[in-house]
Amino acid sequence: MKKEECYELLKIKVEATPEEIQKAFDLAVKEYRARERASPSQTEREFEKIVAAYRLLIRERNRDSSSGSSISENGGGREDVLKHQPVSEVYSKGAGHEKGIQRGIAENMTDEIDKHLVAFLEPRSPASEQYRVLFTRTQQLLGNALHKLLAISSSVKGEGKTVTSLNLATVIARDFGRRTLLLDGDLKKPDIHSYLRRAGKMGLVDVLLGKATLEDCMVPFLFEDLFVLPAGTRCENSLKFLSMPKMGEILAQLAKEFDYVIIDTPPVLPLADMNIFSNLVDGILLVVRAGKTSRDVVKKVLESLPSQKVLGVILNDMEVNFKKHYTAPY
Repeated sequence: MKKEECYELLKIKVEATPEEIQKAFDLAVKEYRARERASPSQTEREFEKIVAAYRLLIRERNRDSSSGSSISENGGGREDVLKHQPVSEVYSKGAGHEKGIQRGIAENMTDEIDKHLVAFLEPRSPASEQYRVLFTRTQQLLGNALHKLLAISSSVKGEGKTVTSLNLATVIARDFGRRTLLLDGDLKKPDIHSYLRRAGKMGLVDVLLGKATLEDCMVPFLFEDLFVLPAGTRCENSLKFLSMPKMGEILAQLAKEFDYVIIDTPPVLPLADMNIFSNLVDGILLVVRAGKTSRDVVKKVLESLPSQKVLGVILNDMEVNFKKHYTAPY
């Protein structure tokens, strides 16, 4: 998006201050919501444009205040520092305008975000920290894999793989500054769109059918480094689509464009979809809900997957008392 479009979209002047940009953003969101209630189908991607415009202009002012120079297209400044700043520093020290960006977006998106997206809604919580730990360990296990295609699956449905995928993608993009794509690979029963509430109707299936391009279907979400590719048109014969040579080509293209591609895949049982995905990805994480899935089922699932691709098992919904570990500031 060009800066001229941002000024026009938010209806502000080039010399607008950060405070004026914030007020314009708040007003634009308020007007958007009114239009959405009147005609939902006409405003499907408008919100993402408003957020993108807000972020671009605020970040530009951020560079300005850091460098003490006039408005320019280039230059590093605080934005670049933040990308490489440790997570604990970002949340404990405030991080200048960047914190304002996230707070501004969060205040206007709270009712748009599903409560399960804890990594966004409660970034300093113990649960969010566990997602950061999960990523760092996954990164170590993947080692020097050139392309980071990561499948998140489960033995059966209802174990939390989609929520895990959403939160993991969030921390990778926001806290580690990696360009990340969240792909809904469950073509029969796609679920990611129900959590995001504003993902587009077209997606992977439509790209495979040649009805749309990847650019048409990818939706920016929450942060500039996070995108979502929905499943798109629902299909009954998912194996037919996943077996297409074009599927491998699409993943190869996405691997070049993103640092990490997180794929929310179907459960291993009773479908055969994971047999195909296991050959297309660099690593697999299996989500297991504590107290629900039996050891025998998990063992059977692990035996059905290529051992060299399985990075580990995520024990979900386990009650842990973090209080004694998080009572003192650090």
